[in-house]
Amino acid sequence: MRHRLTLIARRGPLRPLSGLVASALLILFNATPLAAQVRLVGVGISCPDFREGVIIEAPGTTSGFVRRIQGISFDLPGRSLPAVPGLGFGFRTEVEGDTPVKARMITRHPPMGPDGITEQAYSITLPAGGQTYGRIYRFDYGYELLVGTWTLAVEVEGKTAVSVDFTVIDGPDARVDAACGIRLQS
Repeated sequence: MRHRLTLIARRGPLRPLSGLVASALLILFNATPLAAQVRLVGVGISCPDFREGVIIEAPGTTSGFVRRIQGISFDLPGRSLPAVPGLGFGFRTEVEGDTPVKARMITRHPPMGPDGITEQAYSITLPAGGQTYGRIYRFDYGYELLVGTWTLAVEVEGKTAVSVDFTVIDGPDARVDAACGIRLQS
């Protein structure tokens, strides 16, 4: 490709313009798509934490809002968890580079509510400059306690940047009980 661009740049009276076009094409082909700049840095499960956080409008979700809670962390690694009120699961991402990235947070799950909704989404700007962003889905309401595969994903410019499947089970999980320091399931 570089050889062809060099030939174009040497032809005819539009040589300066051709050189600019060639430079622009090289930059374009070497540029990293925004979706590729978002990388997964951790996955896990969070013990019940009933802090309320800041309510952010999210019209593409069942409740119409999401909670932004500072300082939530993963209490144990894993992608399998019991359907227990207050339990959370998710991932942490990082944007490579210094420019924040506009993204959509997607949650896919078994049919929920009377309308059988299977996907929820909201928009957010992911921080850059070495900061990570934690995305956790927490079971706050009884109607959310759905057994099956849940997928949390990040989309950037219509492309999936990160996608993680979790399995929500019906029944006890000794690992989760031990990590959370209490018996969550009866």
